[in-house]
Amino acid sequence: MDIMNSFEEIKYNLSNALDLLENSDFMSALALVSDAANRNKTIIAFGNGGSASNSSHFASDLIQFAQRAGKQVNCISPIQSSELISAISNDIDFDLVLKSVVDNYLNKDDLLIVFSVSGTSRNIELGVERAFQKGTRVLGLFGKNRSLTTDMADSAIMVQSQTPRIVETVHCFLGQELAARAFEQMP
Repeated sequence: MDIMNSFEEIKYNLSNALDLLENSDFMSALALVSDAANRNKTIIAFGNGGSASNSSHFASDLIQFAQRAGKQVNCISPIQSSELISAISNDIDFDLVLKSVVDNYLNKDDLLIVFSVSGTSRNIELGVERAFQKGTRVLGLFGKNRSLTTDMADSAIMVQSQTPRIVETVHCFLGQELAARAFEQMP
């Protein structure tokens, strides 16, 4: 396949993935983010691999848009702390990284935002399960496959693609839009 045809395929796949998004899913996700920010709840954004980059990008954008709106927001992406991630991974167990973050930083009605193409990574599953047990609200940005993790989320946006680069590109866009619009919804 030549580069031009490949690029046309990428444009088609991205356009198709965006067209299949449900407006109600985005509005539900936006309501969770806006509510948590408005009530000064802790917001943790998390993901693995490329999704980790998206979670970090989201946290940075949300803080930036809060500043622009003259607001404060308590949002972090623990992936920005390589020391924390490597300590838990090395000294305890990689599968317990997100669960440990939820245990130490999140409480009832706080918000965990998970970026995951599959929704089936064990560390993501255990972290979402722990958040669910604590009454922490969960927003998930996932690929197209349903899983235990997608079913435990209070709100989920499912990108209808199984191609990781398409899903992660759409997740990046959605994260930016959620961050940009969260403070438009606030009084």
